[in-house]
Amino acid sequence: MTPPMNMVHRAALEAKAQAVALRRALHQAPELSYGERNTAALIQQELDRLGVPWEAVGAHGVVATVEGRHRDAMVALRADMDALPIQEENDHLPHCSRVPGVMHACGHDGHVAMLLAAAGLLLRFKDQLAGSVKLCFQQAEEQGGGTAELLAHLAAFPVRSAFAIHLWSEIPVGQVSARAGACMAACDNFEVVIDGVGCHGATPHRGSIRSWWRPPW
Repeated sequence: MTPPMNMVHRAALEAKAQAVALRRALHQAPELSYGERNTAALIQQELDRLGVPWEAVGAHGVVATVEGRHRDAMVALRADMDALPIQEENDHLPHCSRVPGVMHACGHDGHVAMLLAAAGLLLRFKDQLAGSVKLCFQQAEEQGGGTAELLAHLAAFPVRSAFAIHLWSEIPVGQVSARAGACMAACDNFEVVIDGVGCHGATPHRGSIRSWWRPPW
């Protein structure tokens, strides 16, 4: 039986102050990809406080589990946790970054706080969950690598769907935007080898391309 939405909404409001406090604590102490040691420790401490079991994935990734009535069907919720090598220029808020040259400029501090709040809510209503939930705190989203670790870990479980949350300030408060598949832009590195005749940029018609290919490395 699904709990009434007013009960879930009331429980979420009760968890708001703790979520805000967690987000601000994370914002003050940002860590770069593959260096999220203290962030992971805070996540583990909060999960222990809630009574949600967890296990480490990779150097600093954390995956927790809230068991519902069944374990043969699972949903995964994912939040990234690393910051960016950017100097925060906002100096009028008490919770601005205390780490020179590092800032949570992409909202991952909010993602972690949201997923920890969700952990508490799901635990509160776990007896009414038809399946179970994997709560995935991913390291190294900005540099890549953390996703592969999570996918390899979750492959051993009956995960039927996954939701990768991301803050987006252009969406009005109180609204949620969702879609299947790719949703936001990403970057990658690749190499292309071109065989042809070079030319000056002012005379492109004098150049030619005989062939091009992307090497397998």
